[in-house]
This record gives sequence, structure tokens and C-alpha cells, in this order.
Amino acid sequence: MTEAAVALRLPVATLPDIVLPGSVITLALADSPLRRAVEAAAAGDRRIALRSDHSELGVLARVPDIG
Repeated sequence: MTEAAVALRLPVATLPDIVLPGSVITLALADSPLRRAVEAAAAGDRRIALRSDHSELGVLARVPDIG
């Protein structure tokens, strides 16, 4: 079986806390870089990469709504 690599271009948001896969979180969008990343995700396929200030690893998340 052949594996194919897929490259994604996603908005990235850096958060002060760690977000675990499967978690549901609410983000305060007062921070301009965070707001821009969330709005970019919402304008596209709603996916965003979230990473912590404390780690180089992150999670792929979905933005269900803004409001």
C-alpha cells in the first residue's frame, strides 16, 4: 500500500494553554492575531491549527461558529 502525503495551508493560532484532541473550547477573540486566524479559518474550510506557547506540537481544530 502506498501512503500519500498531503500538505495543508491552515491558519495557526498560538494559545497560552494546551488544547487536547476532542476538547471543546471557547476563545476570546479580543487578541488581533487570534481573531485573524479564526476569521481566516471561518472564511475557508473552518479548520485551524492550535498550538500552545509551551509546545511546538498542536492540534487540528474546527471553528463551528463565531459569535
